[in-house]
Amino acid sequence: MSVGEDSASSTMSKPLETPKKKFSLGALLRRHISILQWLPKYTKSDVVADFIAGLTVGLTMMPQSIAYANLAGLPAQYGLYTAFIGSFTYVFFGTIKEVSIGPTSLMALLTFSYTEGLPVDYVILLAFLAGCVEFLMGLLKLGFLVDFISPCVTSGFTSAMSVTIVCSQLKNLLGLRKLQNHGVFDVLHQVFARYAEIRWPDAILGLSCIAFLFAFKQLPKIKTRSGFLRKTFWLLGISKNALIVLLTSILGFYFVKYRGASPFVLSGAVPSGLPTLMVPSFGIRSGNDTVSFLEMVHTLGSSIFVLPMAAVLANVAIAKAFASGVIVDATQEMMTLGLCNIFGSFIQAMPSCGAFTRSAVASSSGVRTPLQGIYSGDLSLMISTEANPTL
Repeated sequence: MSVGEDSASSTMSKPLETPKKKFSLGALLRRHISILQWLPKYTKSDVVADFIAGLTVGLTMMPQSIAYANLAGLPAQYGLYTAFIGSFTYVFFGTIKEVSIGPTSLMALLTFSYTEGLPVDYVILLAFLAGCVEFLMGLLKLGFLVDFISPCVTSGFTSAMSVTIVCSQLKNLLGLRKLQNHGVFDVLHQVFARYAEIRWPDAILGLSCIAFLFAFKQLPKIKTRSGFLRKTFWLLGISKNALIVLLTSILGFYFVKYRGASPFVLSGAVPSGLPTLMVPSFGIRSGNDTVSFLEMVHTLGSSIFVLPMAAVLANVAIAKAFASGVIVDATQEMMTLGLCNIFGSFIQAMPSCGAFTRSAVASSSGVRTPLQGIYSGDLSLMISTEANPTL
């Protein structure tokens, strides 16, 4: 064997060395802190577009936050706290510009089903633990699991939640304040059994609001040659939630101020001011007894895993719907959603995830970057700090 053949064979016998990737802190930060990727390219036109989109989303988020807090069995301020912390956090870590993190009907109803009758400390702890599970799912790169969920399952789940939400709100629609939610059929049975207790002013007001919302939802579909009218109809259509809250608030204020009493059941006091920054309770006192952290976790049960799975499913589905051909980084979305809930638990927020309605509003408003969350979050924050405790 020649010398050349000998050296060639010895070279082939050595394992091929793959180049080692050098660790780069900058690349790691850009990978997981998404704002570092698009902020250097931010333009003046992006500022205007995001401001309009953020303000529009904020007007939608404000009444939703109050309503979803009520759906979760919590005072209104907890919904407002959840709204602004989710919006602010997603600005820094989120990857899809349309996604709006905050209170949702899905999270509110699931939270209520597991924490009904429990102190609010359980809700805050649930937000923290759900956030930890979501963040851990992101660290373990479990984003691929979302691809194995059938669209049929998602559709059925969404439809069933819609029916459940409608039934759970019958007590407020009909003014039956003491009606208990223990399943769809049980609620319907209680409504029919307590027919004589229905408060007709509340029922008429509620049905009128539903008719108002349906009518204004059709305004953007009206065809007109006037650009001014087209923009006006579009603005009224996306602001319908805020308009109905404003009009009914004025109506309630009128009766209380000038008639001495309101014929409607009012929400009650909404404490003003910023939430207190504090660590979630890992143990509480109930009367003369002390409930430990493990006992609280045992009481929350499967909700610690059910809520994160439902939130991740909803968030990734929304991200895919508005990704516009871009591959959704489900793992990063999991980590971001986890951070939103973890940070939220330190300011007494309820569990949150992305909302399809608000994301659709952001998309139709011409949003450019996730920075729109700063403006929508600021609006919720201002409402929270200026809330009138006499309403």
